[in-house]
Order: sequence, then C-alpha cells, then structure tokens
Amino acid sequence: MSARISRNAARYGCIAASAAWCSDVLHLCSPCCAGAAIGWLAWAPPSQPVWLVPFPWLWGRCRSRVQALLFATGYQAGATASLVPALTAGGLLDGLLPSGTLWLAAALSAALPWALAHRSGLGCGAAALRFALAAVALALPPLGLILPFHPLAVAGALLPGSGWTGFALVLLGSALLSGCARRWPSRGAGLMLCAALCAPAERLPRLAAGWGAIHTACTGGAHSYAELAQRNAHLVERVRQRLRAGDRVVLLPEAIAGVWSPAHDLWWADLATAARDRAATVVIGAQVQGARPGSLHNAVVILPTATSSAAEAIDRAGMVVPVFAWRPWRRDRGVEPYWGPRPRVIVDRWPVGIAFCFEEVLPWPVLRAFVGGQRARVLIVVADQSWAGLAATDFQSGPMRAWARLFDVPVLRSVNCPRGCPRPSGSGPRCDPPAASADFVSEAQAHAYAR
Repeated sequence: MSARISRNAARYGCIAASAAWCSDVLHLCSPCCAGAAIGWLAWAPPSQPVWLVPFPWLWGRCRSRVQALLFATGYQAGATASLVPALTAGGLLDGLLPSGTLWLAAALSAALPWALAHRSGLGCGAAALRFALAAVALALPPLGLILPFHPLAVAGALLPGSGWTGFALVLLGSALLSGCARRWPSRGAGLMLCAALCAPAERLPRLAAGWGAIHTACTGGAHSYAELAQRNAHLVERVRQRLRAGDRVVLLPEAIAGVWSPAHDLWWADLATAARDRAATVVIGAQVQGARPGSLHNAVVILPTATSSAAEAIDRAGMVVPVFAWRPWRRDRGVEPYWGPRPRVIVDRWPVGIAFCFEEVLPWPVLRAFVGGQRARVLIVVADQSWAGLAATDFQSGPMRAWARLFDVPVLRSVNCPRGCPRPSGSGPRCDPPAASADFVSEAQAHAYAR
C-alpha cells in the first residue's frame, strides 16, 4: 500500500513539475511571440504603424526584465524579419543559418535598452517614467543613430501633422499606458482599442511640381575608369532629359556616381551649366573621401552651387549598415559613418532633411531635420538596395513614412534596386527605368521588375 502511494506521489510530482515547467516556458514565450507579432504587423510591407499602439501596454505587463528582454527582442525580430531572405538573396551571407544568426543577434542587442529600463514591482508613476526615459533615450544620439524601428513612430499614424506636440502627447500617453498596464489592464486595453480605431487613413502630402527622382537598376559597381565614365554619361543624359521636361529638382540614388573626383566635375560641367540656366538643382548620390586616409563617406553632391557651376558635397551619412558597409575592426573599414556636424540643406529655396538608406529606419536622422528654427519642408532619401532588392526597399521605407506623416512633409526617394524598381505611387515621384548599358539592366527588364 505504501509503495503504491509512493509511486502515485512521484507520478503526481512529475506532473506538477512538468506543469510548472510548461507554465514558465509559456510565460517566457508569450512576450516574445507578442512582440514579434507587433513588429511584423507594424513594419512588414506594407507598413501599418498603428499596430504599435499595444507596445507600451505589453511592455508594462512584463513581470521581469527577462520577459521585457524577450518582448523587445521579439519586436525587433518581427520588424526586421524581411531582412533574412534579403541577406541570403543578396549573397551577403551564405545560407539561412548565418543570416538568421545575425538577425537574432541584432534583435537581441537592440532590445537591451528596453530590458534595462524595466523593473518589476514599481508603482504606476515610476514605471511610466522609466518608459518615457527609455523612449526619449532611444530617439536621441547615440542610441537614436544605432537602434531601428522606434515604437513612438506610431505618433505618425495616430496624430498626423501634429509635429512635436503630437510626439509629446503620444509619449505621455504611452508612458501612462505602460505604467498602469498591471494595475488597470482592462482600461488600458480599452484605450488602445479606441486609439487604433480612431487612427486616420495613411496619406502623405504631395511633392511640389517639378520635384522628381530617378530610380536606377545598376547591377554592379564600376570596376574601371571607362565603366565609371560610361555610367556617369548615362546619368548625365537621364538628368538632362528630366531638366528638358521641366523638373526643377532631380534626385539620384545613393553612391550611384561613384567616388567623386575632379573627373566628375568635368563629366558633369555642361549639365551644371544647363541646370544653372534653368534655375534647377541636381542632387547626386556619391561617395567622398573622409578625413582618415582611405576612408569613404556616403554623401549627396549638389550642383550647381550658389556661387559656381562646380559640385559640392552638402551632406554625409551619419550612419551606415554595420558589418556589411562599415567594418571598424578591419584595416579596410569600408564606408564609414560621418559623426561631424551636418549642415542645414536648402534645395530650391526649401529646407530639406536628408537620410541615407539605413538611416530610414533610425529615428534621429529624421527627427534632427525638425529640430531648431528651420524645420525641413521635404524629406529626401537616397538608397542603394543592390544587395537585397525590392523587399528591403519596402520594409526600410515604413519608419520614414511614419515620421513624415507626423510632421506633414512629403518624401522624395531615389533608389538603386536592380532586382526591382520601386512602383510609382500616386503621391510619390515618377519612377524612371534606367538606360541600358554595361552597368544597367534594360528598360524592358526594369518594367518587368516594377510589375
């Protein structure tokens, strides 16, 4: 009899231990799954930032820093899930395993600030303050130049056109929602539902007439002086056609002209004179030499300048993609970020904010354009997606559109994307297929990619 009781006790003990273990696993997996769902729904193409509304509430519901870490990791992983097939398809990493490992490592590192800001057992006010401080710290340098997909981009979906006032209101509301998530969960859920249902339809203001971008489909870099000259000749001809059509501002993709040199001034001299005669401006994506010997910066070159027909680098990328473009641990560091002062840029008498490729998903490169007395009237984006194709172009543009809606400014994008030109939208710039050459796919192929 006693042996049977002992066996039953051991059996029930194993069942209880298994149930407790399953409960612990569920408590760890549920925040991760919830975060991944929010990240995917908010930023997977086509992006819908309104899905970010539950982020502060779910973060506040986490019972420990481990849960907060898993929730934020899931959010970052869901937001960047489109990057894994892009890395593999672009040939940057060989196979899904290294691409997935890098993807999860990046998501985990981006989630650390949210985990450190969380602390269990706090009152509503203290928890709300911690969320607010974390959100502000992640929007400002240096974290705002490193960590992508800021959850307060939901302000563009909830209060479009409200600017810094809307940002402050959404920050306050999110902080209160996170602070009261454990004490009044049902009220918080009701407020989230009301906010999501009241969000207006997504719409960006239209660009002024005469502003246009040229999207290219360059399949590789120029490996010789002759190839570089041929590429620039095709670009000059395409820009000349746009100027004849009446455009006042023409934008070209990131680094499309190569490393700017005195030879470029000769290649573009006639076009600079034509642009000056027509009171037009050409903004060219190029690379320029950095202060350190052999270093390069992604930059935009404008011509003509106010004083001459020569070109001038007006802005440089404050952050480039780590590992793939910027490799600080190697002697050949690749393209480096520029951390010096970035000037205010005026194009066609309008102040503009400029973002380079990876900066589209970062908060500070966009928000800095609206700090100070001369806020940007247009956001300009130059990007090179030759390594990934249309998938990366779509998922990168979501945060930029959200911030542009918040400040009620149009976005002009120019992308080099050989595996698919961006589709022209009703409110966006025209999409020009590239001319055929050794470095460009044919016009027919570009139209096929666009479909």
